[in-house]
Amino acid sequence: MVRYFVCKCATIASLRQCVESGVWACKDRDSFPNPRETLTKALGEGTVILVFSVNNCHGWHGVCEMISAPGEVISNLDGTENASHDDLVSRTAVDMKPDSDTDKSSNSVIWHRFRVRWRTVFIRKFGERCLSSQTTSELCCFDGQPVNKCRNLQELPEDVGEKIWIMIEEHYNHLSEKQKEKEAAQLSKQPGPFLKGVKEHLDFQSTWRSLVEKVERDLGKVLLACPFGSQRYNLHRADSDMDMFIVYQADTKAVLGLEPPKHTIKNREGESYDYTVHEVHRYCELLTQGDPRCVETLFLHPSSITHCSDRWRQFLAHRDLFLHSLCLEKYLRDGLGSKGLKQFEKWMKDQSPHNLLTPKLSKLVYIILRLLQNARDVTLKRLCVYREEESLERQQLLKVRRGEITGLEARQLIEELLEVIEANKCDVEEPSDEMRRQTEAWLLKLRYDNFLSYPPEQT
Repeated sequence: MVRYFVCKCATIASLRQCVESGVWACKDRDSFPNPRETLTKALGEGTVILVFSVNNCHGWHGVCEMISAPGEVISNLDGTENASHDDLVSRTAVDMKPDSDTDKSSNSVIWHRFRVRWRTVFIRKFGERCLSSQTTSELCCFDGQPVNKCRNLQELPEDVGEKIWIMIEEHYNHLSEKQKEKEAAQLSKQPGPFLKGVKEHLDFQSTWRSLVEKVERDLGKVLLACPFGSQRYNLHRADSDMDMFIVYQADTKAVLGLEPPKHTIKNREGESYDYTVHEVHRYCELLTQGDPRCVETLFLHPSSITHCSDRWRQFLAHRDLFLHSLCLEKYLRDGLGSKGLKQFEKWMKDQSPHNLLTPKLSKLVYIILRLLQNARDVTLKRLCVYREEESLERQQLLKVRRGEITGLEARQLIEELLEVIEANKCDVEEPSDEMRRQTEAWLLKLRYDNFLSYPPEQT
């Protein structure tokens, strides 16, 4: 037996929280029967399907199935001081407007929360789009009222609930097909993968050579070719990906002409290798803005350089100018932000700090520590991109990557780096005019010399 109920949701934010947490809730009413009792009885007799509609959005936003009976959570309406995480989920996930038969002067409300499993929902993929209520305007509840005017947790006739669910699924599939058609149309307008036609080799050097040759044949002179990722830091393993980074110089004629060169070319999904190819102008822009991946190219170990021009080596004389505050800020933002330390703290809530890190946590901590090691180096006015074989930094990172430390030890390593950074960051200088002058002078000299290399009849 399947029974269907309408859930009226206060806001899109409440719906989103329910989708993310898998928790919904109901509260008791003064009048009989209470939703808690009705839902519990229905769940004991079979399957309970909830059809969601967000207030003032004029539509149906999804369908979920109850997988547990309602329980009890007490949450203060005027504060969250003593509320647990799940309490907050329950409190914010429901319609907070009091029922007409609820004592509005009460300082607390008892929420009966329960678990749900989402079957079809628009918000994950399509945002606030939903099945329009106009499509269900002819459908009615048991009492003859239109379903579009249902009260919260009002039951629907089985055939009506099933029809709305089918209509929601059909509309979801329609939106999915439209999205696929749009993505296919956009993809067809894009050029093919840059490495298409380059023969894949078993060894890195042969593949690198093929890539450099293609860039020089199709784009311009290669100034630098080097790996990024673990190979750059001497932290790669046998199963590490091959990540490529190239800076090239387009012909000045092309730069000044009607068809300017591409500033950046990156691999597309499905290609065998990850690669980034920057035209030197774009590279210089990123460099002066403190982009860590570009700044690191000025501090590479010789073994990490696959191809390097004489002009590139000349520019390295000014590399210390790029260890400025913007570079430090970006290292710290990446290391401490939502994909760094904040993510670590979030994942550790369900872990004992005394247990060894899980593989997922090990990889995250490895990335955080590597970023913070580089941030520390910037504050000390040096940057050791390449971790020497016997260095403490390399030993720590590899130990973390192998999952040989606990959450508590990970926090201690992070705190030690942050203490050094905090003690020295006031000495990090702001981006200087000298840095910009040297970068621009180098770039203009590249353009000028290339332009002079053309025969007179072409200039």
